[in-house]
Amino acid sequence: GFGILPGFIAGYLGSFVIKFLEKKIPAGLDLIVIIVLGAPLVRGIAAISNPLVETTLQNIGGVITATSTASPIMMGIILGGIVTVVATAPLSSMALTAMLGLTGLPMAIGALAVFGSSFMNLVFFGKMKFGSKKDTIAVAIEPLTQA
Repeated sequence: GFGILPGFIAGYLGSFVIKFLEKKIPAGLDLIVIIVLGAPLVRGIAAISNPLVETTLQNIGGVITATSTASPIMMGIILGGIVTVVATAPLSSMALTAMLGLTGLPMAIGALAVFGSSFMNLVFFGKMKFGSKKDTIAVAIEPLTQA
């Protein structure tokens, strides 16, 4: 069991190796070789990157939690900015706050940031006339459904 971020890293780096293998291996054998080599390779990359990713996330979470006692306003600004950016990505914003080990006030600020960014996405997409009204509403609701 690895987390989602080591999986993202492993998939990204593995894609370059698989593209390289596709060019070097003759047609017909490429599928078999990629299955036999690709899956263990990507798992190995995830195993190597997992401790670094987990340690980094815990350190970031510790800094954010320490900031909440020292300067709650600064913590709110930092966490609100991070969560707002992540709300536009396929990664769940609430999952990110959980991976950072945040509980209590920082987790609540993350939830408020997701709600606020959803409203801002609705207004922004509406004013910029991106897509139909249905698309605009879908973009506004989507971050809320990731939690």
